[in-house]
Amino acid sequence: GLKAGIIKDHVGAFLKVLDQVVDTTVMARPRITCLNRQRAEVLIGTRIGYLSSTQTDTSTTQTVEFLDTGIQLVFRPFISPDGMIRMEMHPNVSSATLRPDAGQSIPDEITQQIMTNVRCRDGETIILGGLFRETTQISRNQVPFLGDIPVIGNAFRGQDDTIEKEEIIFLLTPSIIPDERLWEAGRDSLEIVESVRVGARAGLLPFSRDQITANYNRDALNAYRVGDLDNALYWSNLSLRNMHEQPEMIRLRERITNEKETVWERDLLRELLLRETQTAQANAEVIQ
Repeated sequence: GLKAGIIKDHVGAFLKVLDQVVDTTVMARPRITCLNRQRAEVLIGTRIGYLSSTQTDTSTTQTVEFLDTGIQLVFRPFISPDGMIRMEMHPNVSSATLRPDAGQSIPDEITQQIMTNVRCRDGETIILGGLFRETTQISRNQVPFLGDIPVIGNAFRGQDDTIEKEEIIFLLTPSIIPDERLWEAGRDSLEIVESVRVGARAGLLPFSRDQITANYNRDALNAYRVGDLDNALYWSNLSLRNMHEQPEMIRLRERITNEKETVWERDLLRELLLRETQTAQANAEVIQ
């Protein structure tokens, strides 16, 4: 039956202990980003193709259909206001064999699947087990010539059947990503794409790398002069990705980083002073 559990930390230690008990293989370690209350899917397996026929009074049409087999996990997260996460999960372990029928191959699917809901906190790991996959290997051997003799040939033939049984364990660690982190990750990806695009152009135009670097430097300086530190840091990073040896731009990025930290510290001090002032005023009103 289904086995479920939750561990907070030390997933690596869990896998190490599991490997000491039985041979363990990590088949995949995907990372998926999905929206709240939206469906996501992971498939590790094979798509088996087969012909599907559609007949009418006048014609017959054949199309290629595909059957997904292997290890599949469909999940949907539901984030509550208190930070708890309800994970709707649908793990599926399946295989298929092709059966000939009227000149065509029809896939027969063997599947094990469950549907369950588990509540956990941000960063905790959900463990699902209890789904098994069996593999049968049949090996036949015989003594040459003697095994082909009728009646007595059975004494010179042998058959070895090996059945391997594997348990599939799913480990799922949901983590809530704030919008700010998504924005930063998107910006970093944009910088990488921009640098790749510049590299491609540089291979076509010998002068383009210097020209584009100069444009990035100009945009960084203009943003810095008007006090737009975020854009100034963005353009300076692009410039240094494109051309590393730029002492002036390196110093500009250091100034931008220091000023951003100073602004953040100033805002933090202002917030602390504001809280202390409000607390002091509230105490004075209570005393009066």
